[in-house]
Amino acid sequence: MTTEAARIADDIRRAYDGNPWHGLSVTAILEGVTAAEAAARPIPNAHTIWELVLHMAAWAGEVTRRLGGAAPAEPAEGDWPAMPAAPTEAAWAEAKARLGEAHADLTAAVAAIEQISGADAHAANGLLQHDAYHSGQVSLLLKLAGRKAVTIACPPWVADVVDWETRYPTDEARMRVAVTLARENVSRGGGGPFGAAIFQSDGRLVSVGVNSVVPSANSALHAEMMAFMMAEHRLGSFTLEADGLPVHELFTSCEPCAMCLGATLWSGVRRVVSAAARADALRLGFEEGPVFPESFVYLEERGVRFTREVLRAEARAVLEAYREKGGPVYNG
Repeated sequence: MTTEAARIADDIRRAYDGNPWHGLSVTAILEGVTAAEAAARPIPNAHTIWELVLHMAAWAGEVTRRLGGAAPAEPAEGDWPAMPAAPTEAAWAEAKARLGEAHADLTAAVAAIEQISGADAHAANGLLQHDAYHSGQVSLLLKLAGRKAVTIACPPWVADVVDWETRYPTDEARMRVAVTLARENVSRGGGGPFGAAIFQSDGRLVSVGVNSVVPSANSALHAEMMAFMMAEHRLGSFTLEADGLPVHELFTSCEPCAMCLGATLWSGVRRVVSAAARADALRLGFEEGPVFPESFVYLEERGVRFTREVLRAEARAVLEAYREKGGPVYNG
């Protein structure tokens, strides 16, 4: 191996997981970045951290291919590979692993060259500059988003399964929205097997929520909590029973846990309709917290009505699908 090839191989290693001249390495910058942070788009129409990582991995692979004698071309997976539809922690870990493997392959390819040509040295050095540039972009995105900030948003796929223009005239029609969200959340690997939706009394859909505890690393992001927050944000009110607002109702794919039941009182909804029963969730191992018959009496005395077991069989099937899939019981 020539001194030049050895130097370039060492620079590539340092840039990815060492002490590069330009600052932090790629792995140091990405340390602790969650899937939610990686998938966030704080600058409209700009690339996400996730997209930058996939882009860097693609071009590291392309340079390795060129060092093997292939003609220059765009990476096989494209210049900017797409993020997965469900930005889960597992998918994010896979993206980072792909980047690590691409850099390891590139380092090995450079190290194996006995006499590096000017063209090969140019390509390898160009990749170093390319990664330094995009690493800086990742750092700026993290600073812009604020590593301590909490981002609360429904997964992008929600727009594909929810019809915001339809009026939902019956309890069954409204509950089917909540159960569908729960089912999709399981099938797309987005979170726990729970969905919720808030409707006005005339059947107008106001907000939805899906369980996002694991992908967002946030124990408060149950489906009902997300639906409350989204509805209040949309209406510009901290309560859904503010003067001038119609009656709002919560439809949830499972009876609320202690946290969500407590939040129901302050949310301003006047009715809670559930599908699966508390016992169904307990059967999977979920801890539902201190919910007692008196808890419901307390809310009922304050004007909140409860309707249970609407489409229970469909909601239980979602829970069973989650169990069969081996989904995490994050609070059991």
